[in-house]
Parts: sequence; structure tokens; C-alpha cells
Amino acid sequence: MHIFFFTSYDLSGSEGGSINEREFLLCLDSLLRESGGSLTVLSPEPANVFEMPEGWITYKIAQRRNSFRYALSIRSIVRDALAKARRPDLFVMRPENDNLLVPPTLVNLGIPFALKTLEDIYRFFRGSDTLKARLLVILIRRYLRYALLRAKLIDVCTPEYVKLYSERFGLSNVTLVDNGVNVARFRPQDQVGCKARWNLADFSPLLGYCGIQPADRGVREFITCLPALAKEYPNVGLAVACRSDRADEQSESLRKLAMDLGVKERVRFIGEIPYESVPSFICATDLGIALDLPERVRTIGNASLKIRQYVASGVPIIAAKGTNASIATAGICNEVTPSDADEVLHAAREILARTPGERSERALESRKFAEENLAIEVTCKQRLDLWRTIVG
Repeated sequence: MHIFFFTSYDLSGSEGGSINEREFLLCLDSLLRESGGSLTVLSPEPANVFEMPEGWITYKIAQRRNSFRYALSIRSIVRDALAKARRPDLFVMRPENDNLLVPPTLVNLGIPFALKTLEDIYRFFRGSDTLKARLLVILIRRYLRYALLRAKLIDVCTPEYVKLYSERFGLSNVTLVDNGVNVARFRPQDQVGCKARWNLADFSPLLGYCGIQPADRGVREFITCLPALAKEYPNVGLAVACRSDRADEQSESLRKLAMDLGVKERVRFIGEIPYESVPSFICATDLGIALDLPERVRTIGNASLKIRQYVASGVPIIAAKGTNASIATAGICNEVTPSDADEVLHAAREILARTPGERSERALESRKFAEENLAIEVTCKQRLDLWRTIVG
């Protein structure tokens, strides 16, 4: 089987999205080669040094992203690349605003295609109030519907997404594929050494958060719990590593909350950390949290990669109730109602009260579950098996 994969990620990048895409594609390339197949990847010209496997190609565009001219350029680039490359059995792409002109080209060429990791459709419908922006949104909606209806397969990462797309567009080609985590990168590490690296040795136990929009994802609840936990654990602390366009605003509100509750000295804001450093930060903590806004949980669900990173690292995690079903069913994470600080406190107390033997046993169970169910190799193989089925 020969697959042609188009991505808008710079695969040499150091941010999470680029690294995740690179790791997925390298895994897919390896699986295909093992079975006698091949992979062609078309990606942006790398900004950093990156040794690409044989058959991978790059493109460069001078046009500004999120413009109609950019979309036209992408269509031309894909069409030219397909003309020069071996004809694929399947074309795969992650749909974005500026690549939705590609599916009509594929249909005209008679090349079947699949859509990978389709997420929030509402982002396709956002734009400014200018006439030009409104017209662009109308075009995007038209081409999005075209792509959805003609794709051989669409994979999404939550049951809520399956329901959303199936009902809104009347689709029967939507399937669930969980987010995969690199279990070689995210693995148990020595907590003492990790704490020392982040200058967090004075906190025990240590609660942690790593991600975007901390106030919406559980940090507010963790801070609210600190006064009660401090009565039981005099050296308890919280470390927050966050990156977001709202991070500064949210961090300030969280600092004020910590000051108002008298726990300012127990909360350490680390700021943005490199993706390569995330594993050691996770392993420095005794407990993590990754909640979500109730409305998001209700409408699109949650398959947080951060939760999977904690699970693979063997560190306990508190997640939003009604999400991450496979992990919750296996008893690997503790579920709470989003925004309910009392439930968060109860879950934190239960986890922190475990004996060293219980913690060690739970960590081994968590790691084993990740290797068998959440590893990027597992989810990549699942996608590949589905793609082989649809092309016969």
C-alpha cells in the first residue's frame, strides 16, 4: 500500500504539534515499510535541520496563511507533487481552512482520500465581520462539506466528535481513533532528580499542571484545595507550566486567587517549557490535573494528550468526568465534575493517601495500560488497518 500524506506542520519544529506529527509519520513510515508499502509525505520546508526519510518532499509558499491565495497555492503544490510522485492508493490529510481546495482536486484525479484527526468544526466558521471574511467563511463551509461527504474515512478522537459530525452532516464514514502518545519519550523517571531539575524539591507532595489555559483546565480548583491540603501536608505545593494566548491574563488571576487564599508561597508559576522538557516536569509531580470547560466536555468531549502523557509516565492524573472513557473505565485516572473544587479535593486526598507500595503498583498498571492501549504505535496501526480496509 502506498500512502501520500499532506501536512501543514513543519516537521522540524520543536513545538508539540510538530513533534506529534513527526512522531506519527515516522511510525507510519516504519509500519508501511515493514509490510512492503511506502509513504510519501509533503510538508513545509523545514526551518531547522531534519533528516527526512526517503520519499518525503517539501514545499515553500510566499503567500500569507489563511488567505484564498494561499489555499490556491496549496492546491497547485499538491497537484504538482502528485503528478511527479507515484500514484497513491490513498491520500491522507488533516483538514485546515487553507487546504480544503485539495479534496476536489483529488476527486477529479480519481484518488481516494481520508481525513485524519478532524476536531472542532466550529473553527472553520469563525471570521471577522468584513465582507471579505464572511465570503471566505461561506467558501470554507462549502468546501468542508464537500470534503466530509467524499472522504473514504474520517477519524476523530472522541465519541462526542463522532456524534457531532454524524448528526450535523449525516455522515456514516466517521470513526473513533484515540490520541497516541510516544511511550518512549513519556516514561517513569526518578522523581527526586526531576524535582531537583525544576527547583521544586521543597514541595512534598507536589501537584502539577502542564498545558494551555490553566484557569480553565483545573489549576483554579487545585489552588482552591491547597488550604485544606496544607493542614494534612505542611509542604504541599503546586507547579504550573503553561502556554497560551491567555496565559498571562489567566496566570495573574490565579496568582491573585492564591494570594487571597493565603497560599501564594505554595504556587510556583514556571511559564512555558520546551516540549522535550515536559516528561521530566510531569515526573517531578505526585499528581496532575487536566480538566476542561463543562460546555466543551458536553459538546466535543476530551481526549487530552496531556492525560495520556501522565498515564504513560505512571503519574496519577485527575480528569473531567465523562471523558477519556477507556482510561477511566480501566481505573487509571480519577474523574471529577469540571469546576467542582470539592470533588477535586476528594480525589486529591484519595491519591495522596496511597502508600508507597500502592503508588508503585498503580504506576506499573498505568504504564502497562499506556503501552498496550495508548502508544503511538498502537493508534498508528489502528489507522493503517482502517485505511487498508477502505482501499481494499
